[in-house]
Amino acid sequence: MIPVEQQQEPTGAPRVRHTEHEAQANLLAVLRLCMTEKLRCSEKTHRPSTATVSAVADVLDCGDFYPHEAIAAFAWPMLLQAGGLVQLTGGRLVPTTRTAFTLCLAGIVFALASSAVGIALATAAAAGLVVTWDKILRLSTSSDANRRAST
Repeated sequence: MIPVEQQQEPTGAPRVRHTEHEAQANLLAVLRLCMTEKLRCSEKTHRPSTATVSAVADVLDCGDFYPHEAIAAFAWPMLLQAGGLVQLTGGRLVPTTRTAFTLCLAGIVFALASSAVGIALATAAAAGLVVTWDKILRLSTSSDANRRAST
């Protein structure tokens, strides 16, 4: 993809930017940054720090929407928090257990998906793991709810 700054558009013409694939790449890139635990946000406002916005801007697939405004770089940490994909722990963004598991599972699936047999095996394994993991998470959350109700 060509960065926004290098795209040649006639002056005054509207710019169409197809962001579906870009958003998928950006989601993975920002989650990988969260896994390093280098992204920081305010514990009070949950807003990203200047260093975090800069780090996110560096990994965005096609850059931000405007060259000198950090719109997407500011929004990604907020979106991940709102979506429950990361949590704020000690001022750092950390992926939730479910997010980390999903990223590992996606890596396994992509590694095995190099052939038709690999795709079939990866699909079957992924389905089994997701069902098992979902049961474990439901059991752990329902036992927490039972403990709270009994106290």
